[in-house]
Amino acid sequence: MAKGQLGIEEGVLKYLDVDIIETFLILESKKIEVDNLNANIHWNETGELKKSFLKWDALLLAGMPINQSNLQVYASHQHLKFQPDTIIPIFDGSVIIHQLDLNDILKQQISIDFDGEVKPISLALITEKMGWPIMKGSISGKIPGMKKVGNSITFDGSLELNVFDGTMKVDDLSMERLFGIAPVIAADIEFKHLNLHQITSTYDFGDITGVLNGYVNDLRITNWKTDRLEAYFETEKIKGIKQTISQKAIDNISSIGGIQGALSRSFLRYFDYFKYRHIGIGCILRNSICEMKGVKNTDDKYHLIEGKGLPSINIYGYRKFIDWEIFLDRLLNANF
Repeated sequence: MAKGQLGIEEGVLKYLDVDIIETFLILESKKIEVDNLNANIHWNETGELKKSFLKWDALLLAGMPINQSNLQVYASHQHLKFQPDTIIPIFDGSVIIHQLDLNDILKQQISIDFDGEVKPISLALITEKMGWPIMKGSISGKIPGMKKVGNSITFDGSLELNVFDGTMKVDDLSMERLFGIAPVIAADIEFKHLNLHQITSTYDFGDITGVLNGYVNDLRITNWKTDRLEAYFETEKIKGIKQTISQKAIDNISSIGGIQGALSRSFLRYFDYFKYRHIGIGCILRNSICEMKGVKNTDDKYHLIEGKGLPSINIYGYRKFIDWEIFLDRLLNANF
């Protein structure tokens, strides 16, 4: 239920004072669904920003559930400003909005100025809701100086997130037409000290223990398809952390390099786990072709897994140029 006043002069809305009481609301075009919305909304076409309050029991925003919240905002003309340090609870964590200013709110292209941070949210809850493979651990970090002007979204600094017990740092992140036709996303990404056991158990890739570092530079995604990147991931030896790899994981890494059943034709198939010294895999993507590389590279092969101890296992790739779609299929459907 809603009640209030509208001020209209010569067909133009001049002010708005509305109370919304215990309302269920769906805006399909904006992918918004809100349950038990209570609000006290004030807006004017000119003058100072006026304070409004919103409260809900549950909010579904683009498929992401936001728990019971109280929101305080200020609005005037085409400007909307959130109360600094607003806390938005999401799953078992929250997003803290240090600053959020929206301009041109009555136009098709809204301008946004945002700064905030994510307090730990369970990856299992997020990935289950999105219908992705269930991930372990949590995500948290800072979201610095995001600006949206027209169709472009840019960030003033690095986007820093904590994931898989390590860190992910995103630099030079930009987005064009994110919800429009042929969106483009570009970034440089650095990964440090990721927990390999958490990653591999998430995707049923086969078990690998150890620590992983890596980068994805010069990344460009056009219309939700990757058309350019330079990526490399490798393990780092850290005292006290075991480096072991299962037979299934060996076969899956081998398959990425174009070899099927690397262990099935030797006595090594009787061992479930092996120690390793170093694992490394990389790809330079240009024109839909991935140029592969590993720990060590020669003209005719690249070293993917460097073994350690007895029995020792060493895995090489021999196809240095692989079609990107085939590479993705092998990576996402490992153990083919």
